[in-house]
Amino acid sequence: MDFWFWIKCFFVGVSASSAVGPIFILTFNRGALYGFTKGFACALGSALVDAIFFALGLFGALTLVQNSQNFMLIMDCVGGFVLIVLGAHTLKKQKQTKEEKYLTDEPAIISAAKSFLVTIINPFVILFFMFISVQILPEGITRVPLDDIIAGSIMVSLGSLCVLSCVAWFASQVGKAISPRMLKKVSYTTGLLFIGVGVYFIGDFVLNILRLYA
Repeated sequence: MDFWFWIKCFFVGVSASSAVGPIFILTFNRGALYGFTKGFACALGSALVDAIFFALGLFGALTLVQNSQNFMLIMDCVGGFVLIVLGAHTLKKQKQTKEEKYLTDEPAIISAAKSFLVTIINPFVILFFMFISVQILPEGITRVPLDDIIAGSIMVSLGSLCVLSCVAWFASQVGKAISPRMLKKVSYTTGLLFIGVGVYFIGDFVLNILRLYA
């Protein structure tokens, strides 16, 4: 592969992480509440999933997955349920914290695991990499060597990590400048947004089920 393939892979990662979705919100939340380290851990978890999905896209696996209607229905249902549970847990956690007390910290590995989970169960991420992994290939190329797949996936991961690390850093600076009470509001907003996206996925699941049996 030529140099421009690696550049395009990097910007695929940038594009994947720039949209204001669940992982963007989660990274900002953790950065604002707990500092840059926890926000960066979220960025690492998501960047790893982006690399995996991009590699699967180049292998052609995501195309097979997307063509399986049952799999996409399962992803809508599971993804929606998990996001609702995470959102509800966030709301409950902050409700149990006294107003004058600073929010309880969480280990970086937990932040990374949540980020990994939120990214890997997001149907939009699967659809994005299914589409982009085909479009990025040079004209006439139908098969990519394994070493190029690995290198391209690393570049995607670096692109994603760059954007989300900036989000985490910015959020950490914001977190230092606002009161604990305002930080609680940030966490509540995150929980509500997660529940909203989860309800959307569940709604999409129900609509697709109704279409199948209508």
